[in-house]
Parts: sequence; C-alpha cells; structure tokens
Amino acid sequence: MAVPHLCNHRNVLHEVEEGVTAVEVEPKFGIDQRAFLLHTEAGMVMWDCLGLLHPEAVDTIKQRFGGIAAIAISHPHFYCAMADWAEAFDCQAQFPRRLQVWVHEADREFITRPSDRIQLWSGDEKQLLPGCTLVRLGGHFPGSCVLHWERAPADGKPVLFTGDTIMPCMDRKWVSFWMLGFTGSWKWANLPDNVSFMYSFPNYVPLPAGEVRRMAAAVGRWRFDRLYGAFPGSRESAPGWASNSAKLGCATLDANQVEWTAHSRALLWVAGPSCVCSRRWCTNMLPCSW
Repeated sequence: MAVPHLCNHRNVLHEVEEGVTAVEVEPKFGIDQRAFLLHTEAGMVMWDCLGLLHPEAVDTIKQRFGGIAAIAISHPHFYCAMADWAEAFDCQAQFPRRLQVWVHEADREFITRPSDRIQLWSGDEKQLLPGCTLVRLGGHFPGSCVLHWERAPADGKPVLFTGDTIMPCMDRKWVSFWMLGFTGSWKWANLPDNVSFMYSFPNYVPLPAGEVRRMAAAVGRWRFDRLYGAFPGSRESAPGWASNSAKLGCATLDANQVEWTAHSRALLWVAGPSCVCSRRWCTNMLPCSW
C-alpha cells in the first residue's frame, strides 16, 4: 500500500569508491540515513537497511549486481524494513539459499516485526562472509556493531563501516562529543579528522567516558585505513584519529565531571572547573568569548 507522503520518494544508488555503493532516499526522509552495498569477493553484502524499499531499487540491484549474499544491521534504528529487504532478494539465481539478516542478540527486544529471515548472533565477533567480520562495540545500543572489511577493491586496504556506533565528524578539523569542540583546558582540538561516540545523536547525549574508552580499545584491535558512517556527508577517517578523538572526548567528560544517571537516561553536569568568564560553569558549555 502506498503511503501518500512517500509517493515521490525513491532509493538512489551511487558509488562512493570502487566496490562501495551507498543506498540513500531522495527526497531526504527521516534523519537521512544511508545503507551500503559492499562488492566483496564472496558476494554482495548489504550493511544496514533503509526504511524505504522501492521496487525500482530492487530491479536495479539485481540487474547491476546480481543480488545480495548477506545482510547485517548495525543497530535497531535500521531494523524497521530489514525483513522486507531480505524477502525482496530471497532465493536469487546467484544466491539460491534463503537470504538472512544478521542482528546482535543483545538488541533482540527491539525487533518489532519477527521474521524467519532474521538471525541472531552472539559474542563480540562474527564472520559474515570471508573477509567481512561483524564486531560488537555496544555504546549506542547494547548490541551496536561495526563491519570490518579486510580488503576493499579500491586499494586493497581494510575499511570499517560503523553505522552511528562511531560517527565521523562532518567537519574534518574538529572533534565532536555532544557538539563539544574543547578539552578540559578549553583548548579547541585541531586534528585532521575526528569521530564521536554518542548515546543519542539527535539529542547530543554523549556516552560516559569509561564506555568511550572501552569502545576505542575494542575497535583499536582492528586495522583499518578509513571508515564510513551512517549519514551522507560524514567523512572518512583513519584509525589514529578515532583513538585521538576518544582521548580528547574522555578528557572533556572527565574534566567536567559528567555523571551518567541510568534511570532517567539524562546527563547531570556537576560544577566543574571555571570557564574563561570565571563562572562556576557555563550554561552553554562553551567558552564565553563565543
């Protein structure tokens, strides 16, 4: 059944690099997420699923790429139409078996439409296809994960696909943790590329410093040359920048004594070091010269 306000919306595909195709919705819809098709040697992998699946996109993907071998989802914000995507590409000539969607069992409570296409995986790592490994980092959701591709065809280097478990910053110059660009000493960070680790991106709620350190350590075990986030325009970053961003973000959180209140899922900013105007703390959480 057609939804009136979506009648003019379509899925669009465009190549972001050799072997990596972004799937988006135009005109922009919702918070403008994107999914990816990865052209691996073992078959096509779909990373995350958009809420809109247009029949033209199904035909295009089948004709251009031959179908999809596996689907994996980073976190529940991409769950709503995942069964539809699997059903649309089920039992293809190139991949005759039933297409499965892999989600982490820690997020099973967020599955609102049960389907026999959905398969749960557990633990911290799962090989999806040869050369493609799911890595659970948690943080944004308990089962939030990233996809590590060992050898991208563009240059043979490893690539990390993060959903919004780890978010590349829009501005390549600044670190961003809850839209904060400062460290405990109120100095603006100036790194070539940066990422952020958030509990809620739309509400600008950061994760606790200890959780950021844990996630950075977990992803630091994987070698990768660049990463792609969930939103168009988010820039590729390299692993050293992820580590530096985590350190700077933790310095910010620690210096301002952020306390996490699990019951209300809110942040309490306790009086920390004086800002440049000598107030006990700044309501804007920015240097007052701004």
